[in-house]
Order: sequence, then C-alpha cells, then structure tokens
Amino acid sequence: MLMALPFAAVIVVDGQILGSNARAGALLGPDIEGTALSALISPGDRLRLADLMAVAHHGSQPEPAVLRLSRSDGNERRCEVRIAPWAVEARPGALVTLEDRDDALQTEERARHYRTLFEETLYPQCILNLEDGRILEANPAFHTLIGVAPGDLTRINLADLSVPGPEGGLPPADLLAMMRRGEARGPTELRIRRVDGSVTWVVASIRSIADADGVRRTARTYLADIDRRKQTEAALLASEQRFRDFAASSSDWIWETGPDYRFTFATGPRAASESEKKFYRNLLGRTRWEAINASVDDEPWKSHLADLEARRPFRNFRYVFPASQTRKVHFLVNGIPVFKPDGTFAGYRGTATNETAQVVAEAAMRRTREELTNAIALVPLGIGLFDAEDRLIARNNIVRD
Repeated sequence: MLMALPFAAVIVVDGQILGSNARAGALLGPDIEGTALSALISPGDRLRLADLMAVAHHGSQPEPAVLRLSRSDGNERRCEVRIAPWAVEARPGALVTLEDRDDALQTEERARHYRTLFEETLYPQCILNLEDGRILEANPAFHTLIGVAPGDLTRINLADLSVPGPEGGLPPADLLAMMRRGEARGPTELRIRRVDGSVTWVVASIRSIADADGVRRTARTYLADIDRRKQTEAALLASEQRFRDFAASSSDWIWETGPDYRFTFATGPRAASESEKKFYRNLLGRTRWEAINASVDDEPWKSHLADLEARRPFRNFRYVFPASQTRKVHFLVNGIPVFKPDGTFAGYRGTATNETAQVVAEAAMRRTREELTNAIALVPLGIGLFDAEDRLIARNNIVRD
C-alpha cells in the first residue's frame, strides 16, 4: 500500500521506521528502515514531532504540521507532515506521510517579501497592462505621487499620465509596443501629469514581465520624484545666467583662485580690450605676480602675499600690467578668502577694475596744472584762477605778494 501512495510515506512503530516507499527514500535518503524518525528531523522540531506522535499513539489524528527534515546531504527541507494511527501486528504505530513543501514555502516567502517591499518602499511603482496601458496595481507611494485614491486606480491609464512633447518621453502607444517586444526603458527623466492636472518631473524605468507562455502582457514601472531637484536646477541655471549677465554688463572683472593662489576662473565685461582679455586668459594656472613677472620679495607684493597667507580679505590692491612696451594697464583688485564647509581654505575670489583711464586722466590733469602754474608764474601781472564756486585754485607770485 505504501508504494501506491503519491507522496513519501513511512510506517513508524516505537519511534523506528519499519517500512517506507520509494518516494520516502528519495526524500529522506536510502536505507532508512530501522532508523529513528526523530533522527531525520531537525533538532529544533523534534519536540513538536514527539507531541504529534503522542496524539497518534492515543488513537487520534493530529493536525498537519510543517517540520524541517535533516537530510543526509546536510540540507534541510521543510515538509508537511501528516500522522495517522496505524497498528502493526497489534503493536500501536503510525503512518507518517511527508510532502516536500520547501520550494513552495520559499516561493510564498519570496512573494511575501516582495509584497512587503512593493508596499513599503518610498519609490512609486506600478504594474501596467501592455495591451491597453491600464494601471493594474500600484503601491502607496505611487498613489501619493499622482494624487489618486487606491479605489480610483482602475480608471487611470498610461495616456492620462503622459505629457505631450519631448519632456513627456515616448508616446504611450510606442512605449507599450516597445515593452511588448521585450525592450527595456532605462532611467529616463520625463514629466508626468497628476490627476489634478499639475505636472511633475520623475525618473522612470520600465521593465516588461514575461508570463509562463513567454508573452509579455504586463510591465513594472519604477518612478522617482525629482521635481524638487529640477526646480533647484532651474533656479541654479537662472542664478548662473544672472551672474553671467551682471558680469558681462559690469565694468569689473570677476576672478577666483585655488588655495595655491593660482587662477582657476576669470571673466570680464564684453567691452574689455583685447589686451585685457588676453591678460586674464593667460592668468589661468598662474598667480597674479607670476603673470607680470613680479617678485614677492618686493613691495607691494610682499605685503600682499602676507595678507593672503594670513587669509585676510584685501581691498584696493593696485598693480600695473605691462601690456606692451609703450602701454601699461592699471588694475585695482579686491578679494576675500573662501573656505569649504569643513573649514579648509579653498582660495580667494573677488573683482578687479581696470583703472587705466582714470590713472591716465589724473596724470594728464596733474601735467596740465603744472604747465598752467609754470605759465602764469612768468606773467608780470597778478593772476589768480577761481573754480565755479569762486575758490582760488591757482595764482602767481605777484598775487601772493
């Protein structure tokens, strides 16, 4: 009779296996007759086995139980064990049947684990019907993202979430066709439409799922809400554009150095002369004093380097750049030290003004005043010059006397 049973079965008397079928040999190992059934059970489940056998010994049939078997190969298998009273030559015994449930239980556990991950993950996920684009299932994060109650999910279609244009990704029909062909849609930034009509940015990944017959009828969609990041990027781009506009419209140069005082960035007004632009292009990778072949042992560079080494801000530092053999460019520079969040010194940044025109004008004015003073000194009459507010600005010796 044992041989006819469709699952592993053994006859147990006084705790010993007296007989078994081929399925029991395959499950428990060969030559098990004469072996104590408890020896084939994992130590942690032997007490449970003893309780079940005691119920059967008193003529009752206990409820089925899942016990772990210790196999000869060292692996444990979980089996559903059923025990029925069975007398052998008037000796009380039991018919024990064992159904290997390990694979099924592992599958159930994986399904529960996956369900838990699906429901509790913070990232929106949904299952798409690849025939018509309907959303078959979604986790709570997905409901929150698109603003729909769980009960209303069945009325949502992929087309309802799509935004026309390049920012909306592939048209729904093309995307569904691609999924049915087994192609994956990698992480893609696109915009989707919420139920209330508002639009948000997401990163989407879509993978089709093949059924047992190999047909791809559904696809899993993974989303990540990046709308805040996109807003931050847009604000940053706008800020950078404002900075470029201000820099272009300003009369000052804007510069930045690393911790070794070598220039890493420099930009100036569009109206800057070619010699200025060339000078600042040549600054990159060099210090300010290297660019003009100045010695830091001489003033004003010695004092300037002391300020830098002390990480002090500096203002109105003036130096001259020999643009050519006959022309010099005068710069007025301001700078502040920059530090990383951890306090590490990162360099300097600041502004530079080309004050050549002002320096030249002041020099010309001084020469004109000197020439005028010398001229009126030669006149034999008393001469005094007054400004628009009747203040005396120049006179010769006769007026002084």
